[in-house]
Amino acid sequence: MSTHYQTAPEDRISYKQKAAYSVGMLVNNLQAAALPAMVVILNIGLGMNALWVGIIGAIPRVFDAISDPLLGYISDNTRTRWGRRRPYIFAGAIISGLIFAIMWQLPSGYLDLISKQPSKEHYQLNGQPIEINSGGGLELFSYSSNFGCVLYADTSHAQQEAGGAWIIDMSDYSAVELNVQGDTIQHAQIKLHGLNQVHTLGLLPEAGEEGASGLYTASLNTHDDITAITHVTLEVSGVTAENEMTIHSFKLRKSESFFIKYFWYFMVMSILFFLAYTVYATPFVAFGYEMTPDYHERTRLHAFANTVGQLAWLGVPWFYALMSSDFFRDQVHGARVLAVGVGLIVAIFGLVPAIFCRESQKLQPKEKSQEGIKANTINFLKGMGVTFKCKPFVQLCGATFLVFNGFQLGMSFSIYVMIYYLFGGNDGDAGKLMGTFGSLTAICTLLVIPLTGWLATRLGKRKTFMCTISLSILGYALKWVGYNPSFPYLLLIACPLVAFGTGSLFTLMGSMISDVCDYDELETHERREGVFGAIYWWMVKVGMALAGLLTGVLLTASGFDVALAAGQSNQTLFLLRVFDVGIPLITSLVALYIMSTYSITEERAHEIREALEARRGKL
Repeated sequence: MSTHYQTAPEDRISYKQKAAYSVGMLVNNLQAAALPAMVVILNIGLGMNALWVGIIGAIPRVFDAISDPLLGYISDNTRTRWGRRRPYIFAGAIISGLIFAIMWQLPSGYLDLISKQPSKEHYQLNGQPIEINSGGGLELFSYSSNFGCVLYADTSHAQQEAGGAWIIDMSDYSAVELNVQGDTIQHAQIKLHGLNQVHTLGLLPEAGEEGASGLYTASLNTHDDITAITHVTLEVSGVTAENEMTIHSFKLRKSESFFIKYFWYFMVMSILFFLAYTVYATPFVAFGYEMTPDYHERTRLHAFANTVGQLAWLGVPWFYALMSSDFFRDQVHGARVLAVGVGLIVAIFGLVPAIFCRESQKLQPKEKSQEGIKANTINFLKGMGVTFKCKPFVQLCGATFLVFNGFQLGMSFSIYVMIYYLFGGNDGDAGKLMGTFGSLTAICTLLVIPLTGWLATRLGKRKTFMCTISLSILGYALKWVGYNPSFPYLLLIACPLVAFGTGSLFTLMGSMISDVCDYDELETHERREGVFGAIYWWMVKVGMALAGLLTGVLLTASGFDVALAAGQSNQTLFLLRVFDVGIPLITSLVALYIMSTYSITEERAHEIREALEARRGKL
């Protein structure tokens, strides 16, 4: 039977301090969650290559991972009248919020000729209105061997002439993309109607012969004289009377130089954002490790903070649905507006812990050294080496790396599975399911977090970890069953169990790293919460960088092509489900194995604290 110790009154953290720290946790989680939730827009909305998006997800996090331990070391050794951590938290909140708002101010990569809310009179087939089907495309019924329909561009992308005609600037566009399904086509062409001229372009199938469903394209590179169009006519021949054809997408695509330019723009802005986020997050996390020396109060603090922080995950799953909604011209426009809101929340509420939390005056770091840059660099590298020799800490890093990044990598495929497997290309319905799944998981997590804290005070932190992660593994397995196109919302059965992984992980790990800081002080005679917190999140962010890169690589390997819209192959859809379910399941199993030998129990933590207090009493 494990020994249990009561929390002394002086070790309790006041409600005011917990509340202020919890608001900071909400901001911290929002920054961590918002970018992964929105970055899919670069591929699905902007039209950027999936592998490029994966590189954008990886490279900035490498810079972030390098800056983390450096800032941890700096904040451990900072001396100001406001404390070690608070100045960085204050500045980091403002800078990261501002950069996040700016980085998403992107133009659209496509001009979608099928607007989200088309007027029926704009879609004519032999004089009859054409309805928009449930999959988001135009459903065309043919009663003759040749027919055509007039498609008007979304007027938000164009300029209006004095006479009332809408003029679209063609100078930035290089190709036309038409994705059709469900019929045999002998020939397809478009006519670009200008003010005084008409240009006809034949649409050729990207793969296979004419007549097959799929992607048809036409290049605009040889038509530099096209400076403006008022509308576009699509003409298709050879469709039989009994058949029907669905247009899933009909777009003008920007030139390759456009995508190269904004690849580098977003890459640079992402690096700057992650550096600013580090300035906020690393001192903030270290702050939480040093707020109390008590084994159980540490768990209570992180349970309270993570419960409030979990509120970010209630809203973030709805980001895709919001950006895809009719409130905005397109998904990229939605991302621009949403990013401003997120940036303001980060910049304002991120100041709360810096203003209202008070740093402990105990166990301050050594007086600031007068050594030069070289000597400080050597001390920093030595400290890194000592940290990585701390076995309990390495176990915590390894387990978190696997559980969290396995979950993140798997979830990055979920929206693709929902759009293209469950809903046949309808991103509106997929966004609603994504939001419902994420919010229900977040609600369940709100219940799991206090349950985790309660279990940890009775079973111990390691045993609680083993129980909760095992339940999450069962939840991942249920996702495979839940992916049923006939009953899409069956997926929600997995939410309560998946929540055990996301809810328990950081509640337990924050508390356990505080214990490791005591363990390390006993061995090294130094307090290094900043370095431990930084290296811990360094490991997480290296994993997130790898996850971002692997998302692009695995999407490419699966054969996914955003231009095919709902026409993805069965093999692609199968592999996307395998990646979604299989990756977090396997990584969680490995994490259980790593944590099976974790050695800092409640009794051992109490012994370490007594030894430290006896030593400090002698100083």
